[in-house]
Amino acid sequence: KIQRKDENGEWTDAYTVVDNATDQLKDKQLKDEDSAEGKFKVTIPTGEYRLIETKAPQGYIITEELKQGKEFSLTRENLSTNLSLGNCVNDKVESDVTWTKVDAEDKAQVLAGSEWTLTPLNSDNSLDEDNKIVIVDNGKNDADDRDGYLKVEKLGGGKYQLKETKAPEGYIAADKTWAVEVNAETVGRVIELDPVENKPIKGAVSWTKVQADKTTLLAGSEWSLVKVDDKNQPIKGTELEVTDCEQAACAGPDADEAPGKFLVKDLKAGKYKLSKNMDNDKIID
Repeated sequence: KIQRKDENGEWTDAYTVVDNATDQLKDKQLKDEDSAEGKFKVTIPTGEYRLIETKAPQGYIITEELKQGKEFSLTRENLSTNLSLGNCVNDKVESDVTWTKVDAEDKAQVLAGSEWTLTPLNSDNSLDEDNKIVIVDNGKNDADDRDGYLKVEKLGGGKYQLKETKAPEGYIAADKTWAVEVNAETVGRVIELDPVENKPIKGAVSWTKVQADKTTLLAGSEWSLVKVDDKNQPIKGTELEVTDCEQAACAGPDADEAPGKFLVKDLKAGKYKLSKNMDNDKIID
């Protein structure tokens, strides 16, 4: 809008201007005589004025200077020469967005290898699939090089839906989506989402200890079960010592109360090494 200084030195609303307005749509609204987008030209009487921006283009915010108003004077000299007010600059609405991927059972364990989409919402809250952003942990559009830490930089203003499209190996993908909104209130700060949890895929393993006849069960044996990496090397912190449970209400990892029979439940997906002694190792997938 354009305010004019009256004879008492007070500012009063005089005109409004809308980019590319081709006609005087309502009282005091001026025609924009420059048809180029983002450029303005109006004809008004001589006087003392100030230009105040009341609505920024989508995805931008009004600067403090333009909120207060840009003062200018029109004199008789401007009857033959246009007065240029130069560029009126808007700040872009954008923010960084961060989140982490963690184990649902051990939230201190950060998980690598997830993939995501960040999809803009249209005005009717439908998904704008054509402009979705694909994020790969430590890859495409991830500005954080740490495993399990994800960061999208300079996300433009608007509403978005965040969705996990690929879970870390050995985990179940999250069955929900997250709302993200970048607006004038978030400019200049990082939008930190709550950690996203994944439940581990779990299974069970069973075996028996028998005599050489392969039928007579042997009670009382003890075993070691440890998760191994791709090179079959033990992963620290995953060791289980399994002692044969020979009675009801088993307290240790062995859930089978029959002597000589073993059942270990709730094992996270992966490769394990089972051993009783140095000459009796088996790899179990």
